[in-house]
Amino acid sequence: MMLWALPLWPILGGASLWGAARVWPHAFGRRALALSVFVVLSVSVLLSLWAAVSLPGATWDWGTPLSPQLQVTPQVGVMACLISSVALVVSVWAAAHEELEHLAQLLGLLLAFVGAMQLLVLSSDLLSVSMGFELVSALSWALIVLRARDGRAASYAFNTVRIAGLGLLIAVGAALAQDSSLAFAQLPEVARSSAASWLAAGVLIAALAKSAQLPFSPWLFRAMEGPTAASALLHSSTMVAAGAWLLIRLQPVLAQVGWFSPCVLGVGLATAIFGGLSACLQLHIKRVLAASTSAQYGLMLVAIGAGEPGAALAHLCMHALFKALLFLCAGEAIAANGGNPSLRTMQLGRALPLTAAVGMLGALALAAVPPLGAAWSKEQVLASVLPLGPWLLVLTLLAGALSAAYATRLQLLAFGRQEARQAARAPGALERTSLLVLAAGNLLSGLLFLPSVEHALSQALRIELVHASWALSGASLLTALAAVGGSVIAVRRERLDPEARTELASWLADWQGLPALIEHGVIRPVLWLADTCARFDRRVVDAGVRASAALARGLARLSATGLERAQSALISGLARLVESVASLATGVERVQNALVGALVRFAERSAYLADLTDREAVDGVVRHVAGAVTRAGRNVPRVQSGALPSYYLLIVCSLVVLGVLGWVGR
Repeated sequence: MMLWALPLWPILGGASLWGAARVWPHAFGRRALALSVFVVLSVSVLLSLWAAVSLPGATWDWGTPLSPQLQVTPQVGVMACLISSVALVVSVWAAAHEELEHLAQLLGLLLAFVGAMQLLVLSSDLLSVSMGFELVSALSWALIVLRARDGRAASYAFNTVRIAGLGLLIAVGAALAQDSSLAFAQLPEVARSSAASWLAAGVLIAALAKSAQLPFSPWLFRAMEGPTAASALLHSSTMVAAGAWLLIRLQPVLAQVGWFSPCVLGVGLATAIFGGLSACLQLHIKRVLAASTSAQYGLMLVAIGAGEPGAALAHLCMHALFKALLFLCAGEAIAANGGNPSLRTMQLGRALPLTAAVGMLGALALAAVPPLGAAWSKEQVLASVLPLGPWLLVLTLLAGALSAAYATRLQLLAFGRQEARQAARAPGALERTSLLVLAAGNLLSGLLFLPSVEHALSQALRIELVHASWALSGASLLTALAAVGGSVIAVRRERLDPEARTELASWLADWQGLPALIEHGVIRPVLWLADTCARFDRRVVDAGVRASAALARGLARLSATGLERAQSALISGLARLVESVASLATGVERVQNALVGALVRFAERSAYLADLTDREAVDGVVRHVAGAVTRAGRNVPRVQSGALPSYYLLIVCSLVVLGVLGWVGR
């Protein structure tokens, strides 16, 4: 069960930091906060390395099929290490750079966000993935709203990414409809069943919404109102990466559905091109990076649709390194520009030389210029579409050229060296260290061009990498250089006439009018329907309820009056009945008293007669018997005279008496 500590540790660390900062607000300065997040995320990095080496698994048995499962494969181990490592650098930078007010809450949310993303990446079943998706959606809303001027931008982003959750519900329903487990290992059975299209559609909707692909791309612009550190983490290795990561994990399963791969490739290619156009014309520095994020994840979807998830994983890792670096550089530029994110007012190359230098390295990686690792991963994407036809290759090269164009424009407008100026805020030691660490990571990624390193990576991750030919690498480099040159010319013209921007350029910069289309085609109709339902509820449903209530009150009053009368009559009748019973009871009592009196008098008479009988009869008999006995006693001696004739006479008399008595008795 130690594997569960990997997502739970940063979540608990973030909650503890938040709570401790609220209880002891003065005990947590920047250094203390930086040390806290460094310790928590260093442990998270160590846990990720342990998981990548030991490849453990864990199951929380809730009962089939609802049993969350975590499983570490080599690809999962790399993603877990990437998330923890990038988060460590970004969080330390945030502790040193972001505003001190609510800084502990921001860092606590960032730590919890890392834990939620680790749960999502480690999950090997749809239930756990759904839990991870919901957690990162909620935490991303909290991160955006923490510093946003109002909650509308956060609500817009949250409601859009919530569509990903609905997509996963469709996929879960498709799996359960086939009496299948939600584990990834059982999904091939679902992909061969009648529910295959529902499974693929649900996963695809979830991935497109999360990774800001068309038609869901505009939510990333709204998310830019949040703190720069949150943007750096969301765009590089966490939430926006979740959709592409899910497709990478499930591509071997979902490729069995005939329409899935072409659809993924088409949407990814369209997003890469239109996102590139938007980034080439944006003036908000963070929105340039946001549009480039959608475009780069579009290239990953191209590789997935072409059947090469290994190439997509390679580009995802490279993108995390250079995009985190570019966002931190953008944060430094905004702070040095007095909080103004407009590229027209920057030109900070002389004011921020170190930031400009590492920003140049990130821009070269974004432009896919060798020998940086991003150029190697871009060639992997190009090689994956090569067998599918020349037109797809040309369009993918165009998307890559646009990347070089907006990377060049970003660097020239943000860190050009035209004028010397004083920065409103210079980066501190921790901020510079964070930038240098990410820059070193991008430089080291260039080792992937070595065939031995590439082969070792393929063996370690158990993925198939596509070998790009020298001709393909040359074509990629030439298109990138051509785009760089064209961007330099365009930036010079833009500098010469900054007011020459047309409405068409503004329309293209804002996702080619897609936000307005969503506003008028989705948001307003939904709000109108909601308002109509509310009015219907107030005027019809509530009116019916109010009428029913009034009728009930009238009936209650009416029934109360009639009932009161009936009750009064009943009570009066009962009172009369009680009085009658009481009167009857009084008569009975009188009879009882007379009877008792008669009995008493009878008892007294009986006692008197008994006493009289006792004195006159019984006592008299006793006295007469006693007198007779006494007299007999006095006369008996007289009989005993001793004369025999007297005795004979007595015997004869006795026999006569006995004979008479015997005759009478018969």
